[in-house]
Amino acid sequence: MKIINKKELFESKEGIILSRYSNCCLDGLYKYAGLRGDADYYLVNLLDEIRPVPLFNNNREKEKYERLLDGWSSGDHFDLIDEIEKGKEFVLTYDMADNDGFYDDKDMFAVYDKNDLINLIMFLSSCLKDY
Repeated sequence: MKIINKKELFESKEGIILSRYSNCCLDGLYKYAGLRGDADYYLVNLLDEIRPVPLFNNNREKEKYERLLDGWSSGDHFDLIDEIEKGKEFVLTYDMADNDGFYDDKDMFAVYDKNDLINLIMFLSSCLKDY
């Protein structure tokens, strides 16, 4: 793992896995998804999706969700979030990149190398035995 600044991030290849870094702390887990112009960048948040995909019990629920994607009304979004907060299961999609938008040149990032990712996968795999 190594710490890089925003300029180095802009020179990095898409697909690297990173966390935000500040004061010896890591925050979040992201996939770098490239530049947005010359001052901003896209990240795929691997831990906190904005649009979770629900598991559907029937076609009516699936159709409601597809309408949600087509129109993406805030009311439908809040209905879905209410259902999830009441225990409805959902899956994460890992396919939505958001731009940063803060334009802070002092941003720092911890970039995971291959061994870091292998260790993370092994740790998570070991947790599966408890499920």
